[in-house]
Amino acid sequence: MDRNLVQEVVLGAVLLDRRGYDVAKSLVCLDDFVGSYKAVWSSFEGLEDKGLGIDLVTVTNELKTQNLLDAKGGAYFVAALNKQVTSNG
Repeated sequence: MDRNLVQEVVLGAVLLDRRGYDVAKSLVCLDDFVGSYKAVWSSFEGLEDKGLGIDLVTVTNELKTQNLLDAKGGAYFVAALNKQVTSNG
């Protein structure tokens, strides 16, 4: 299976249902992701550490706060992660 697709499905599932993060973090870690996907997973971890929700808005804002949003594909990239889950699940 394509590594990018796997990363997109994992991240997209968490964005669709925050409870997916608890499952995913027991199976994967930051080092399992690369590039933009790694930045998104890192934002999940940061939001979790802060006790904030994980969703499209908070992740986009977290990446923006870290000056990573545009460099990692912008809000469109983050929003498109959901597409892989809905089209493959």
